[in-house]
Order: sequence, then structure tokens, then C-alpha cells
Amino acid sequence: MKKLLERIQDYWGGRAEAFAEYNSEQLEDKWAEVFEKELAGLKKGARILDVGCGPAFFSVILTKMGYDVTGIDCTEEMLGAAKAHASEENCNVTFLDMKADDLKFADGEFDAVVSRYVTWTLEDPEKAYREWARVLKKDGILVNFDANWYNYLFDEEKRRGYEQDRLNVEKAHAYDQITTTNVAEMESIARCLPLSKITRPEWDLEIFDRIGTCDTKVDWSVCDKVWTDEDKINNASTPMFMLIAKKR
Repeated sequence: MKKLLERIQDYWGGRAEAFAEYNSEQLEDKWAEVFEKELAGLKKGARILDVGCGPAFFSVILTKMGYDVTGIDCTEEMLGAAKAHASEENCNVTFLDMKADDLKFADGEFDAVVSRYVTWTLEDPEKAYREWARVLKKDGILVNFDANWYNYLFDEEKRRGYEQDRLNVEKAHAYDQITTTNVAEMESIARCLPLSKITRPEWDLEIFDRIGTCDTKVDWSVCDKVWTDEDKINNASTPMFMLIAKKR
């Protein structure tokens, strides 16, 4: 029987093409505006680590903004998509095969760490946060985007919200984004992941306090700024939040 990490890698490897297409429809300029605000204190050329870079959506945006970006992922297919996207956009990004919770970098190498839709997929998210903090410089910035994606597996009210989202997508004649997923396999994996059962970002804030961050804040309005109309219909019951913190 495959280990959980292998199942996670196989799942996301199978979704690499579809996820790359999804990213191509995202509002790149709106995401850039968010980063311009949250990373305003960084100088051009600052080093940024994009954890779980997938098809390099963030990596390309941040490189275009003048930062020195390293993207890591532990899925071969995602890294292939990342390299292809960066090449198409004429962006010089360093891509490495690496796990989010086992970084092969020295302490304090990066000015910022960014991530999107990664923490919930991890077997040991607290270890990952500790690693992200470790590789940050003093006063380095952590920006993480995520949501309570599979809470509906453990909460009946959230299950009703998820099912209503599916009905709303149908009524709006919109594209249902779960059609690009192997729902049964992802739900099976999610049942084994710790954050599927936890209400966030309260949990994240507790971990941030333990690992030594300051100026921590949560922004629940970010999905209104950066999500497409299709995203908003598909995920109305599961809004995305943004976590920002500095390393003490």
C-alpha cells in the first residue's frame, strides 16, 4: 500500500495540467496588487521562497515584480509545469524538488516565504511552519493563503454549504471546478490530513505564536480581491484567508 505522501504526490501530479490551466485564468494583476502591499518593505532583488509552487503562478508574478524567486515542489509534474510557465513568461526562477516541511536551505536565507493552498495538504503542517520561519531572515515576511477546504468531511453544516455551492454553480451555468479532481481520492486523502478536521486560521495563529512571529494578521477579504467570479461561486462556503506575519 502506498504511503500518504506518495498518494498526495500522485494526486497532484495528475492535476498538474488542470491546475496550470486554472492558474492561467486567475487575476494576475490583482494578486500582484496584494503582494505589492504586503511586501512593500522589501527591496527589489530580495529573495523569496515560493513553497509548493505548483505551476509557478506566484513565482512568475513575483519575478516580474523584480524579486529573486526560488520555487519548490515535491511533485515532478508540477515542477515540469512550473518550468514551462516560467519559460513562456521569460522569467528566471530557480525550481527545486523539495518537501514543504524539510527545507534544504540554511537559516535566514530568505526575505519572504509565500504559499498558496499548501498547508492543508501537509501531514505535519506545524513542522512546515517551523521550517518556513527558520529560513526567514529577521523581520522576514511570511504570507500564506489557504482555506478550510475539506472541513465538510467532518462538519454537517459545512457539508450543506459545500453541497449548496455545487447547486449554485449549476444554477449559474458556471464551470464546476471539482470536475477536474478525483473527488473520491482527494476526500480519502483529506480524511487522513490533520488540518481537514481543524477550524482555521485559529490553529495557525497559535502555531505562529509558538514559532516566534510578530505583526501577525488575518485577512478574510482577500478572496473578494483576487478570486474570479467563478471561484466565488464554486467556493462561497469556503472563503480563502490570508495570513501575514513577520519573524521576530
